[in-house]
Amino acid sequence: MIGFLESLQDKSKLRADICIVGTGPAGITLAMELIDSGLKVVILESGEFEFDPDIQNLYAGDIVENLPPVPLDVSRLRFFGGTSNHWDGSCGPLDRIDFRARDWIPNSGWPLTREELDPFYKKAQQLIGLGTFEYRSSTWSNKNLDLFEIDGTDIAHGMRQSYPQRFGPVYQKDLENAENVHVILHANLTGIHTNEAFDYVTTIEATALGGKSITIDVKSVVLACGGVENARLLLAFGFSSKLPAIGRYFTFHPHLLTGQLLLEKPVLHSRFPYRWHDISGTRIMHHFLLSEQAQEREKLPNHAAKIKEIRLVDAKGYSAAKRLNERLRGVRNFDHVMDDLYDVLTDLDGAYTQWNRRHSEHHISLLNIETYLDQSPHPDSRILLSEDKDALGIPRAKIDWAYFAHEPAGVQRFNEILSSSFGAAGIGRVKIADNMTDPTNFEELVRERSTGHHQIGTTRISEDSQSGVVDSNCRVHGFNNLFCAGSSVFSTASHMNPTTTIVALSVRLAEYLQSHSEVSA
Repeated sequence: MIGFLESLQDKSKLRADICIVGTGPAGITLAMELIDSGLKVVILESGEFEFDPDIQNLYAGDIVENLPPVPLDVSRLRFFGGTSNHWDGSCGPLDRIDFRARDWIPNSGWPLTREELDPFYKKAQQLIGLGTFEYRSSTWSNKNLDLFEIDGTDIAHGMRQSYPQRFGPVYQKDLENAENVHVILHANLTGIHTNEAFDYVTTIEATALGGKSITIDVKSVVLACGGVENARLLLAFGFSSKLPAIGRYFTFHPHLLTGQLLLEKPVLHSRFPYRWHDISGTRIMHHFLLSEQAQEREKLPNHAAKIKEIRLVDAKGYSAAKRLNERLRGVRNFDHVMDDLYDVLTDLDGAYTQWNRRHSEHHISLLNIETYLDQSPHPDSRILLSEDKDALGIPRAKIDWAYFAHEPAGVQRFNEILSSSFGAAGIGRVKIADNMTDPTNFEELVRERSTGHHQIGTTRISEDSQSGVVDSNCRVHGFNNLFCAGSSVFSTASHMNPTTTIVALSVRLAEYLQSHSEVSA
C-alpha cells in the first residue's frame, strides 16, 4: 500500500516490525526483499512521485570551499526512487582488494570479504536489471572490439555495466500491492526515541511539511537516506554522544582529467573498445586499474582510469555545452532551468549527430585520461551540522571535505605508471597534467571535472564504535534494533560507482532482519 501522511489522523500512532526511512535503491531493495516475509514493514518517504522544490529544499546545505563542487540539493533527489531518478546507471562490484585492510591505506579494511558479498551481488544484478554477474574482460570479448594488449605491464583491465534503472517506477506497483508493506509519502523523519539505557529505539516521529505528524512504535529501524542524510539525522538526534565516528570519513569519487594519450596506431571509432558498447544485450565499458601487485608495491589506492575520445563539435554544440555547464553549476531549483535544459540538450544532440555522421568511421588518435580516485578514508573529512535549519527545524548538513597530504602525489604516481605501461606495451605516449601534487592545482582539477553525487562512508562499517558506526550486519554499534543502509556504511570507497554494492548490502541486510525479527501477532 502507498499513501500520504496527510491522509492519516494527526498525532496518530502506527506499529511496524521494520521501519525503513528512504525509498532510494537501498530502501526499495529492502522493502522488495521483505515482501511476503510476514513482517509489518513501514517505509517513510519525504517526497512523492515527482520532484517538488519545497521538499527538495530540505536537502540544501553548506559545502566548505565548494568541494565537492555540486550543491547538496542538486547531487541528491528527495522523492520516490531517490537519487536513482537521475542516475546514469554505471554499475559494478567493488574489487577484492577494496575489502582488505591494507597497511598503506589509512583506515582501510571491511569486517567482511568480497567472497561473503558475492551471493548478494548476484541478486543485486537481477534487482537492478543488469546482465550476468561477470566482470572479467575475457567474458565480454567481441571480435569487433580490440582491447589494448597490456599483458606484462603493471596495469589491468576492469569493466562496468550500465542500466539506469529508476527504482521508484520499476517497483511502485509491487509495493502498492504488497499486503505487508505500507509506504507513507510526505513523511519526514523528525525524531528517534530510545529507552533509558540508550540501546534500543522505541518510537520514531514523522512529519509532513504542512505540520501533520505521526509516531510509529518500532521493533527495528533502518536509515536508508544516503551518505549525507544518514549521518545528518543521527547527529541531529543526539547519537554522536555514543558514536563519535558519525559523519566522519566522508569520501566521494573525484574524477580528474589527468592527461592525454596519443596512440601509436590510430583506432577506428567503430572499434574503439573504451566506450559503452552493447554486447549480448548488456551495456559494458572497460577501464584500467593497477594490478594488486603494483598497488601493494607502490603503496597506492585502487584508482581507475578511463580513456575518452576527444570529440570536436561545431560552434553551436560548443555553445550549448558551455551554457548547460553554466546553468547547472549553481542550480538549486530544477523547475527554473527545465525549458533551457531541454533546448541545450536538443542543440547538443543535433550537434553530435551531425558530427557523428561526418566522422562515424574516422580514426581516433588522441584521448583524454580521466582518473577516478579511490580516496583514503580521512577522519577529519566529515558531515557536520550547520547553524541553519530546514523548514522542519532540523539543522542542515555541512560538508567539510579533507584528504591526506600524500594523496595528490599518489594520483601523480598512478598516472606515471599508467603512462609507462602504455609506452611499454606500444600503445602510445602520455602527457600528464602539470603540477598535480600542488594542493591548489589538485583541488582545481577536482573542481573542474568532479561532481559529488557519490557520498560515502559517514556511518561506516567497522569492528568497533570508535572507528565506525555500524557492525558487519549494518547494525549501529551499541543498539539492538537500529541499522543503516546505503553508501554511508562503506568502509572504503574504491573507484567504482556505489549502487551495485548498496543493493547487495541491502539484500544481505534484509536476510539478516528476517532471520532476527519476530513477526507481530
